[in-house]
Amino acid sequence: MKIKHLEESGMNYFEHQHRAFKFAVWSFQMYFVCIIHALFPWLFTDTFSNSVLKLAKNFEGEENEEY
Repeated sequence: MKIKHLEESGMNYFEHQHRAFKFAVWSFQMYFVCIIHALFPWLFTDTFSNSVLKLAKNFEGEENEEY
């Protein structure tokens, strides 16, 4: 168990909680995007992949920040 996870991430408990909730909401939204796309392949053709690329770009930017 990573006891120092908050310290390593440079966030306090509430900042981390807010960020984790944002990821949960994003995941829930992408779940529905993928389900709809599976049923109707002509809908949301690039939504998931563009969202993942945007998320990855945000993570790259965070790696370059100093906490």
